[in-house]
This record gives sequence, C-alpha cells and structure tokens, in this order.
Amino acid sequence: MECVSTTSYSLSINGDTYGLFKGQRGLRQGDPISPYIFVICLEYLSRLINKKTMNSHFNYHPKCGPLKITHLAFADDLMLLSRGDNTSIQILMDCLEDFGLKSGLHMNVLKSNIYMAGIGERDTKEILDFSQLVRETMPFRYLSVPLTAESFPLPDQVRKNVIKLCYNFLWGNKKACVAWKICCLPKHEGGLGLRDIKSWNHALLAKTLRNIHANKQTLWFQWIHHYYLRNKSIWYWTVDWDDSPLIKNILRIRDRLIDICGSQQSAEQKIECWSTCLLSKCTRL
Repeated sequence: MECVSTTSYSLSINGDTYGLFKGQRGLRQGDPISPYIFVICLEYLSRLINKKTMNSHFNYHPKCGPLKITHLAFADDLMLLSRGDNTSIQILMDCLEDFGLKSGLHMNVLKSNIYMAGIGERDTKEILDFSQLVRETMPFRYLSVPLTAESFPLPDQVRKNVIKLCYNFLWGNKKACVAWKICCLPKHEGGLGLRDIKSWNHALLAKTLRNIHANKQTLWFQWIHHYYLRNKSIWYWTVDWDDSPLIKNILRIRDRLIDICGSQQSAEQKIECWSTCLLSKCTRL
C-alpha cells in the first residue's frame, strides 16, 4: 500500500524533468504498478466467485458443469456463466456487489448485458427486473471481433477483400501487375515474401487440430474434449449437424491431412512430429 498511497509525479517538458508533487488520488492510469494491482483484484474476485458458487443452490450452465466454469475474464471485461434460474444469477450478482463494496470497483450497468436462452417468459422478466441488465442476443462482438476462437476459418469473401486492399497498396489499384501467388513466393524465388492468407489460415487451424490431438492443458481445449469429443479421439470424431463452424473446419483440415499423408496413422505421426519440433525449439530457447 506504500506504493499506492505515497505516489509523486514530475512533469517532463522537452525532455527535461521539472517539479515533484504528491499524488492525491493514488495511482493513475499508465502507472507501471497498475496492471499488477488490477490482476490481484481480479484474482480476489475469481476466488470469491469460486467460493460463492460452491453453494449447493448454484447451478452451472449446462455446457460448463463438468469443468465447473463460472466466469471468464478478458482484461477488464468479465463474462459470468450460470443456468438461467433466479437463484444462480442472484448468487453471481451478490458476488459483484460484495466485490464492489470491498474494492470500489462496481459493475457499470449501462455497459453490461445479459444473454439468455431457453428460459420462460415469467422467469426472464424476474431476472431482468432484479439484475437491472439489458437483454441482448447472440452472437455478439468483443472489441469489434465476433466472439469465437483465436483462430477461425476466414470466409472466402473476407479473404478476397483483404487481397484487394493489398493490391491497392502495392499497385495503386485493384488490378495487380503480378499475380498474388507470385507475391507470396519467398524473396529468393522472385516473390515479395508475403503470406498467403488462405494457407496461413489453414496452418492456424492445423495448429488447433494439433493442440486438440495433444489435449493441451488449457481451459478451451479441455472444454472441447469434455463437451464435443467426450474424451474420444479427434481422429474418430464424425461431423454432427450442430457442431460449430470451427469444429467442422478443423475436421476438414484433419481429413485433408489424412489424404495428403495417405493414412490416418501417418497423419497422426505428422502431428506428433510438429509437437516434437516445437518442444525441441522451446527447450533450446
């Protein structure tokens, strides 16, 4: 707390430092210690939520129960997950109120929304009344990007539009003087060394396939194994009608890899080789 309560500031003018005055409101945005203190606060909130949701009256979201997922934090944004009943949502709201009283960090109702599905009209009205939140619909965007995985299949039209922008940057118009395929060749082969967007997108999807195959110990991959694969191998999974577009595209990459390698066993060995190479590089680093 000494670092928080004894702050002082100087002014930098034309490269020279002038004056020294004491801060009256603690840390300001941009102070090097601010992110560290913020992480400590979020850790407290996370533990508070975990403790409160251990209450037998709390019900997990149907797709989050096996891994006991109740919240996801993205910088200073927070997503809370539960079944759509009054008691469970009230427990989460109580956590936010308790955290606000202890830290001074309160939820901004005007910037917060609630998303519901499969809930009766009467229960929906009660939840909206006591939460004071505005109901929104899925899907939604986070920082102007659709909420989805890190790597997702790019629509062909998006890829074409990006290439048009590159043409305009390189040649001053949408008509290329050199084929895009040539531009993506390495410089020693006469190209510009640019990345082919479609190939790079496929590479990222293949990396996701490798991480699922290796059962990488992160929350998202654990959730994929519990919810989608149900502890089965990704190599034996067949596409279902309600699978997400991401999963369907990963399975297309899997099938294409099998075709290229000649067999499923060879494809698995190729994936294992990628994992071994990456591990070797990390070890050398």
